[in-house]
Amino acid sequence: MTLNEAHFAVFYENEFKYANRVQSEDRIHRIGQTERVTYIDIIANRSIDERIMKAIAKKANVADDFRHKMYLARGDKKKLEKLVNSL
Repeated sequence: MTLNEAHFAVFYENEFKYANRVQSEDRIHRIGQTERVTYIDIIANRSIDERIMKAIAKKANVADDFRHKMYLARGDKKKLEKLVNSL
């Protein structure tokens, strides 16, 4: 299967691991991908699927916030130590 030619990706099953979701999206965005990709999540109302998607979104926000703080602290050893110790 050639994923870097995909236009759509359908997730019919998700899990709580944010890293697995990111990895599956990254498989589509490899060298050679020229198309915009639409991600579709199939989620049942009031189900575990909703809880999983909320957890994934929360983890994404935490990861983005951490990357932003790492970017701001780059080159400043004390800021980096403080950031890592706060985990």
